[in-house]
Amino acid sequence: LTNALTHASPRRIDVALERWPTGLSLTIRDDGRGIPPEIAHGVPPAGHFGLVGIRERAARLGGIVQIESPPEGGALVAVRITARSRGT
Repeated sequence: LTNALTHASPRRIDVALERWPTGLSLTIRDDGRGIPPEIAHGVPPAGHFGLVGIRERAARLGGIVQIESPPEGGALVAVRITARSRGT
């Protein structure tokens, strides 16, 4: 949400948090400026670590991140985490 508000100037932001027996997902979609392809796919500008941090946190939890930004604008960032069984 912070990235969208800081960088995208959106009129609308949709947030969906879904939980199921094997994990959860968080999806944030906005109608703002979008994310340049080089940033969406892993090369942040100097001093900007928002998407890198999202990827790192998801990886630590065994999750995956999906980032999309169509040419007409807007962006989607989705994180999916699968629940891990805990040992006794």
